[in-house]
Amino acid sequence: MYLPEIKVNFVKRLVILHTVPEWNFYSKYFSFPFKGRFLDINLRFDNEGRLLAGPLFSAPKMALILEIALKRGLRETLAIGWAGKNPGSNLNLGDLFIPVRSISLEGTSKFYFFNRQVFYLDDYVLKYIEESLSQYEISFKIGTILSADIPWRVENFPNLTEKLEDLNFEAIDMETSAFYCLSEYYGFKGLSLHFITDEYGKISHRRPEETLKSLRKSLLPLIANFLEKGFS
Repeated sequence: MYLPEIKVNFVKRLVILHTVPEWNFYSKYFSFPFKGRFLDINLRFDNEGRLLAGPLFSAPKMALILEIALKRGLRETLAIGWAGKNPGSNLNLGDLFIPVRSISLEGTSKFYFFNRQVFYLDDYVLKYIEESLSQYEISFKIGTILSADIPWRVENFPNLTEKLEDLNFEAIDMETSAFYCLSEYYGFKGLSLHFITDEYGKISHRRPEETLKSLRKSLLPLIANFLEKGFS
């Protein structure tokens, strides 16, 4: 299999920024000395093993980056992305959401655990992020996320809506189940944070920039602390 060369030799901690707006915002604040690109993914890194990667969405692409980083020593990963809320949940647009349970409708996790569909956030990491967000006085909600390769198709698939309601999930995204799957499979610590930007079953063309403006900034100290100390 051909892969372009990647210039990063050592990775200890990785921050994945799934969306273009998150990359554009956070990469300005964490200006590491080295820059690169890999499969149209921007990279910022230093010699201390700290790496920012993005924009990076979809479970297969995320898994590929994780596999490459793991071969270079990866121990801890923080991922920040967007998710759509289930209209029957207690989530609101603009909420910060921590998935503690993830249900897989994507095609990546089965290459690691063939018969598994549900994956969980590590208890130690959950305790860390709950204490950290409380320390920074950042409100958050926890729950279950459904991960699907093509959320739009899931939303519009005939007779699927009723079946999905039985799964009891609060939000939908594309990557978290595969992320938690790889975390368990390889034994690295991984945390997925989501901004709730839209609603499952509704098409929106309006970007939630104003809604997320203050929340993005409030996470800067947490991200800086993670890059420096990890989940400790």
